Amino acid sequence: MRVIKEQQEKETESIKAKLEDFAIQESMSNAQEKKSESEKSNNDATTQNSASSRIGFLELTHIQKLGRQRVALFSDGVSGAIQIVEGRNIGQYRVTEITSDSVIVVSPSGETMRIKVKGS
Repeated sequence: MRVIKEQQEKETESIKAKLEDFAIQESMSNAQEKKSESEKSNNDATTQNSASSRIGFLELTHIQKLGRQRVALFSDGVSGAIQIVEGRNIGQYRVTEITSDSVIVVSPSGETMRIKVKGS
């Protein structure tokens, strides 16, 4: 039982470290995207419609409805499912809405992204 608990703690720490790495990489990527967007057009660069099923190394694999609440299931392909509900964070991103086929997240700078379920 202790071995299982230690393994779960290691996996949790690994996921936390990956989320932190992702947040740093995503922040740098967003800064580069904003710079190129502002050079290309005068459109509002704070909203981005993403057709991707990924946010960094995490892939949105499924959305479940539990009562009145939806739960988004993300996977890094190694550690199993990470369950996220509205109002929680994925790295630096705040989950603002979970629909039947996507998750809406907002960055600290206010940029909005839509992450679609894999295969939709």
